[in-house]
Amino acid sequence: MPNTNRPTISTHVLDITRGEPAAGVSVSVWRLEAGQRGLPEGTHETDADGRIGDLVDGPLAAGVYRLTFDRGRLLQEAG
Repeated sequence: MPNTNRPTISTHVLDITRGEPAAGVSVSVWRLEAGQRGLPEGTHETDADGRIGDLVDGPLAAGVYRLTFDRGRLLQEAG
């Protein structure tokens, strides 16, 4: 992950049933505001190592954030 000298939100997703990184998982980040459901900040897909280095499309503002993970592909492969 390159050093951008600015705060970021990142994630690392693991497939614990296989014991390996979970590649291709869609992850969305939402900035939570009082009285609102959340403002979308970006959606990205994990790389071959199950990582996303920077989830926010633009500058990161101070606040509370929620990540949502689309597990559908992982559940289909496991079934």
